[in-house]
Amino acid sequence: MAPHREIAGHRLGEVLECMYAPILGRCGETVACLVCRLRRSVETTWVTGEGLRGVSFSFPHKEEGRKTFTITTEIVSGAVLLLMGTAAATGAG
Repeated sequence: MAPHREIAGHRLGEVLECMYAPILGRCGETVACLVCRLRRSVETTWVTGEGLRGVSFSFPHKEEGRKTFTITTEIVSGAVLLLMGTAAATGAG
């Protein structure tokens, strides 16, 4: 994962190195993004104003198989704040 100073201006799937981002197109613009739990969680919080707590999120990392996080969202100063818990690789596949 890129150091924080290198992530400004990049989409989350690019920063997390989701395998779909470079293969299918830009993060947020691919068919796979339609069912992305991270994207849907952020959108749900933005639309409803209700934060989410402890949502499990797993995605296919481009080099390390699947990675799993726990995510929390909330509205802060007119934007969605996304907090990600400890990552754990779950193996290839």
